[in-house]
Amino acid sequence: MNQRICRPWAGACASLCVPLLCGAIGKEFDRLSRVPLAWTDNEWGDCTSFPARRGFADLLAIFSEKPGKLPQQIAWTTATNQDGGYLWFSLRDPGLLPTTVFWIENQGRHGMPWNGRNRCLGLEDVCSYLNEGMPISAQPNDVNRKGIPTAIELTPDRPTAVNYIQGVAKIPEGFRMVKDLEFGTNEVTFVSVTGKRMTVPVNFQFVRTGKL
Repeated sequence: MNQRICRPWAGACASLCVPLLCGAIGKEFDRLSRVPLAWTDNEWGDCTSFPARRGFADLLAIFSEKPGKLPQQIAWTTATNQDGGYLWFSLRDPGLLPTTVFWIENQGRHGMPWNGRNRCLGLEDVCSYLNEGMPISAQPNDVNRKGIPTAIELTPDRPTAVNYIQGVAKIPEGFRMVKDLEFGTNEVTFVSVTGKRMTVPVNFQFVRTGKL
């Protein structure tokens, strides 16, 4: 992911039970492989793979670079399923959706109706103050004070279009996490940390132009 600053967050859900959190609330980090934890004897956690830290639920976010610093001015998010042999990807305009929120659930909700059974990962590309809703997102906060938008102003005389691409593609054996994307002519190449490469046809310009 093309990211700059990131942070774990509290209040993962206003649900019937409070999840157990292991991330250090409000702390910033610069890579998913080294995320600050709440424990004094184990200060860092690796959030590049899932599941991990059984019995806990966490919420964290990463923030994209500005559009002008990115190839094709496009931000991306990916997740690979090693057992299933595929990856999921999304492409977006970081000027509209600058943030990716991670909902990490590893049997960390111990009340009804979950009873510690749920295990899932959610990746949500947003323009918001994490999960806090519109009022806080639209007001000054410690994220938008850093120049990262947390709300979009809507007006009746100017339509707001959010052009977004997501897809699924088969990955070759030995393909692990994605470390980079390369944009060609109506195609995107995903480059793995192991050096493996996989190319799929994608009209990525749709993100910028809205034209198919």
